[in-house]
Amino acid sequence: MAAAGHDREADSAEEIRAPLVFMCQGCSSIVGDSFAWVCSDESSNSLTLHAVPDSVRVMCNEDTGDEELHTSRDRRDFGSTFAQLQCCKCDDVLGKLYRSTPRRLDTVRDMYTLDVSKIISYELGRGASREGLEDIMSLSTADALQSDIVKLQNMVLVLNEKIELLEQNTIQKSSTDTDGESSATGASRHARKKRRP
Repeated sequence: MAAAGHDREADSAEEIRAPLVFMCQGCSSIVGDSFAWVCSDESSNSLTLHAVPDSVRVMCNEDTGDEELHTSRDRRDFGSTFAQLQCCKCDDVLGKLYRSTPRRLDTVRDMYTLDVSKIISYELGRGASREGLEDIMSLSTADALQSDIVKLQNMVLVLNEKIELLEQNTIQKSSTDTDGESSATGASRHARKKRRP
């Protein structure tokens, strides 16, 4: 079973070879691209971007012009405060801009979280598809990648320290061997001088 899951992940990674463009399902306006990728969440069926084009707006109160903030009662993001994101062309609600979140959702705070069911994707060089969105949901989050990078950096530092220690020991051993040979050579010369009449 594990091998099948691994193959599926490998297939997903191989299928996405070019940047993705995300479009509003209602009017096909471009609402983002994979260059702004932050993370995805399968449980909420959403993907999060750090930037969106002007074709996406944050819904505001018509009287005050301030963001129209809502507090979530949904189990997945309970207590979070967010403003809704809207397509400028067709006025469809596309997702959320979280302003306050529980600690486990800090990654998406002040980012643009799009509802996957409200968008379609276009892979450059291929065409529009809904399958690309399913594939992108399996990509790592920025936090997971950062954690992996830190682990690799620590491993490299530890290995570097071990290599330096081995080099120092090798140099010390070489100099000890060289010193031993020189003193032995010097002693044999001294012995030869004493034997000569």
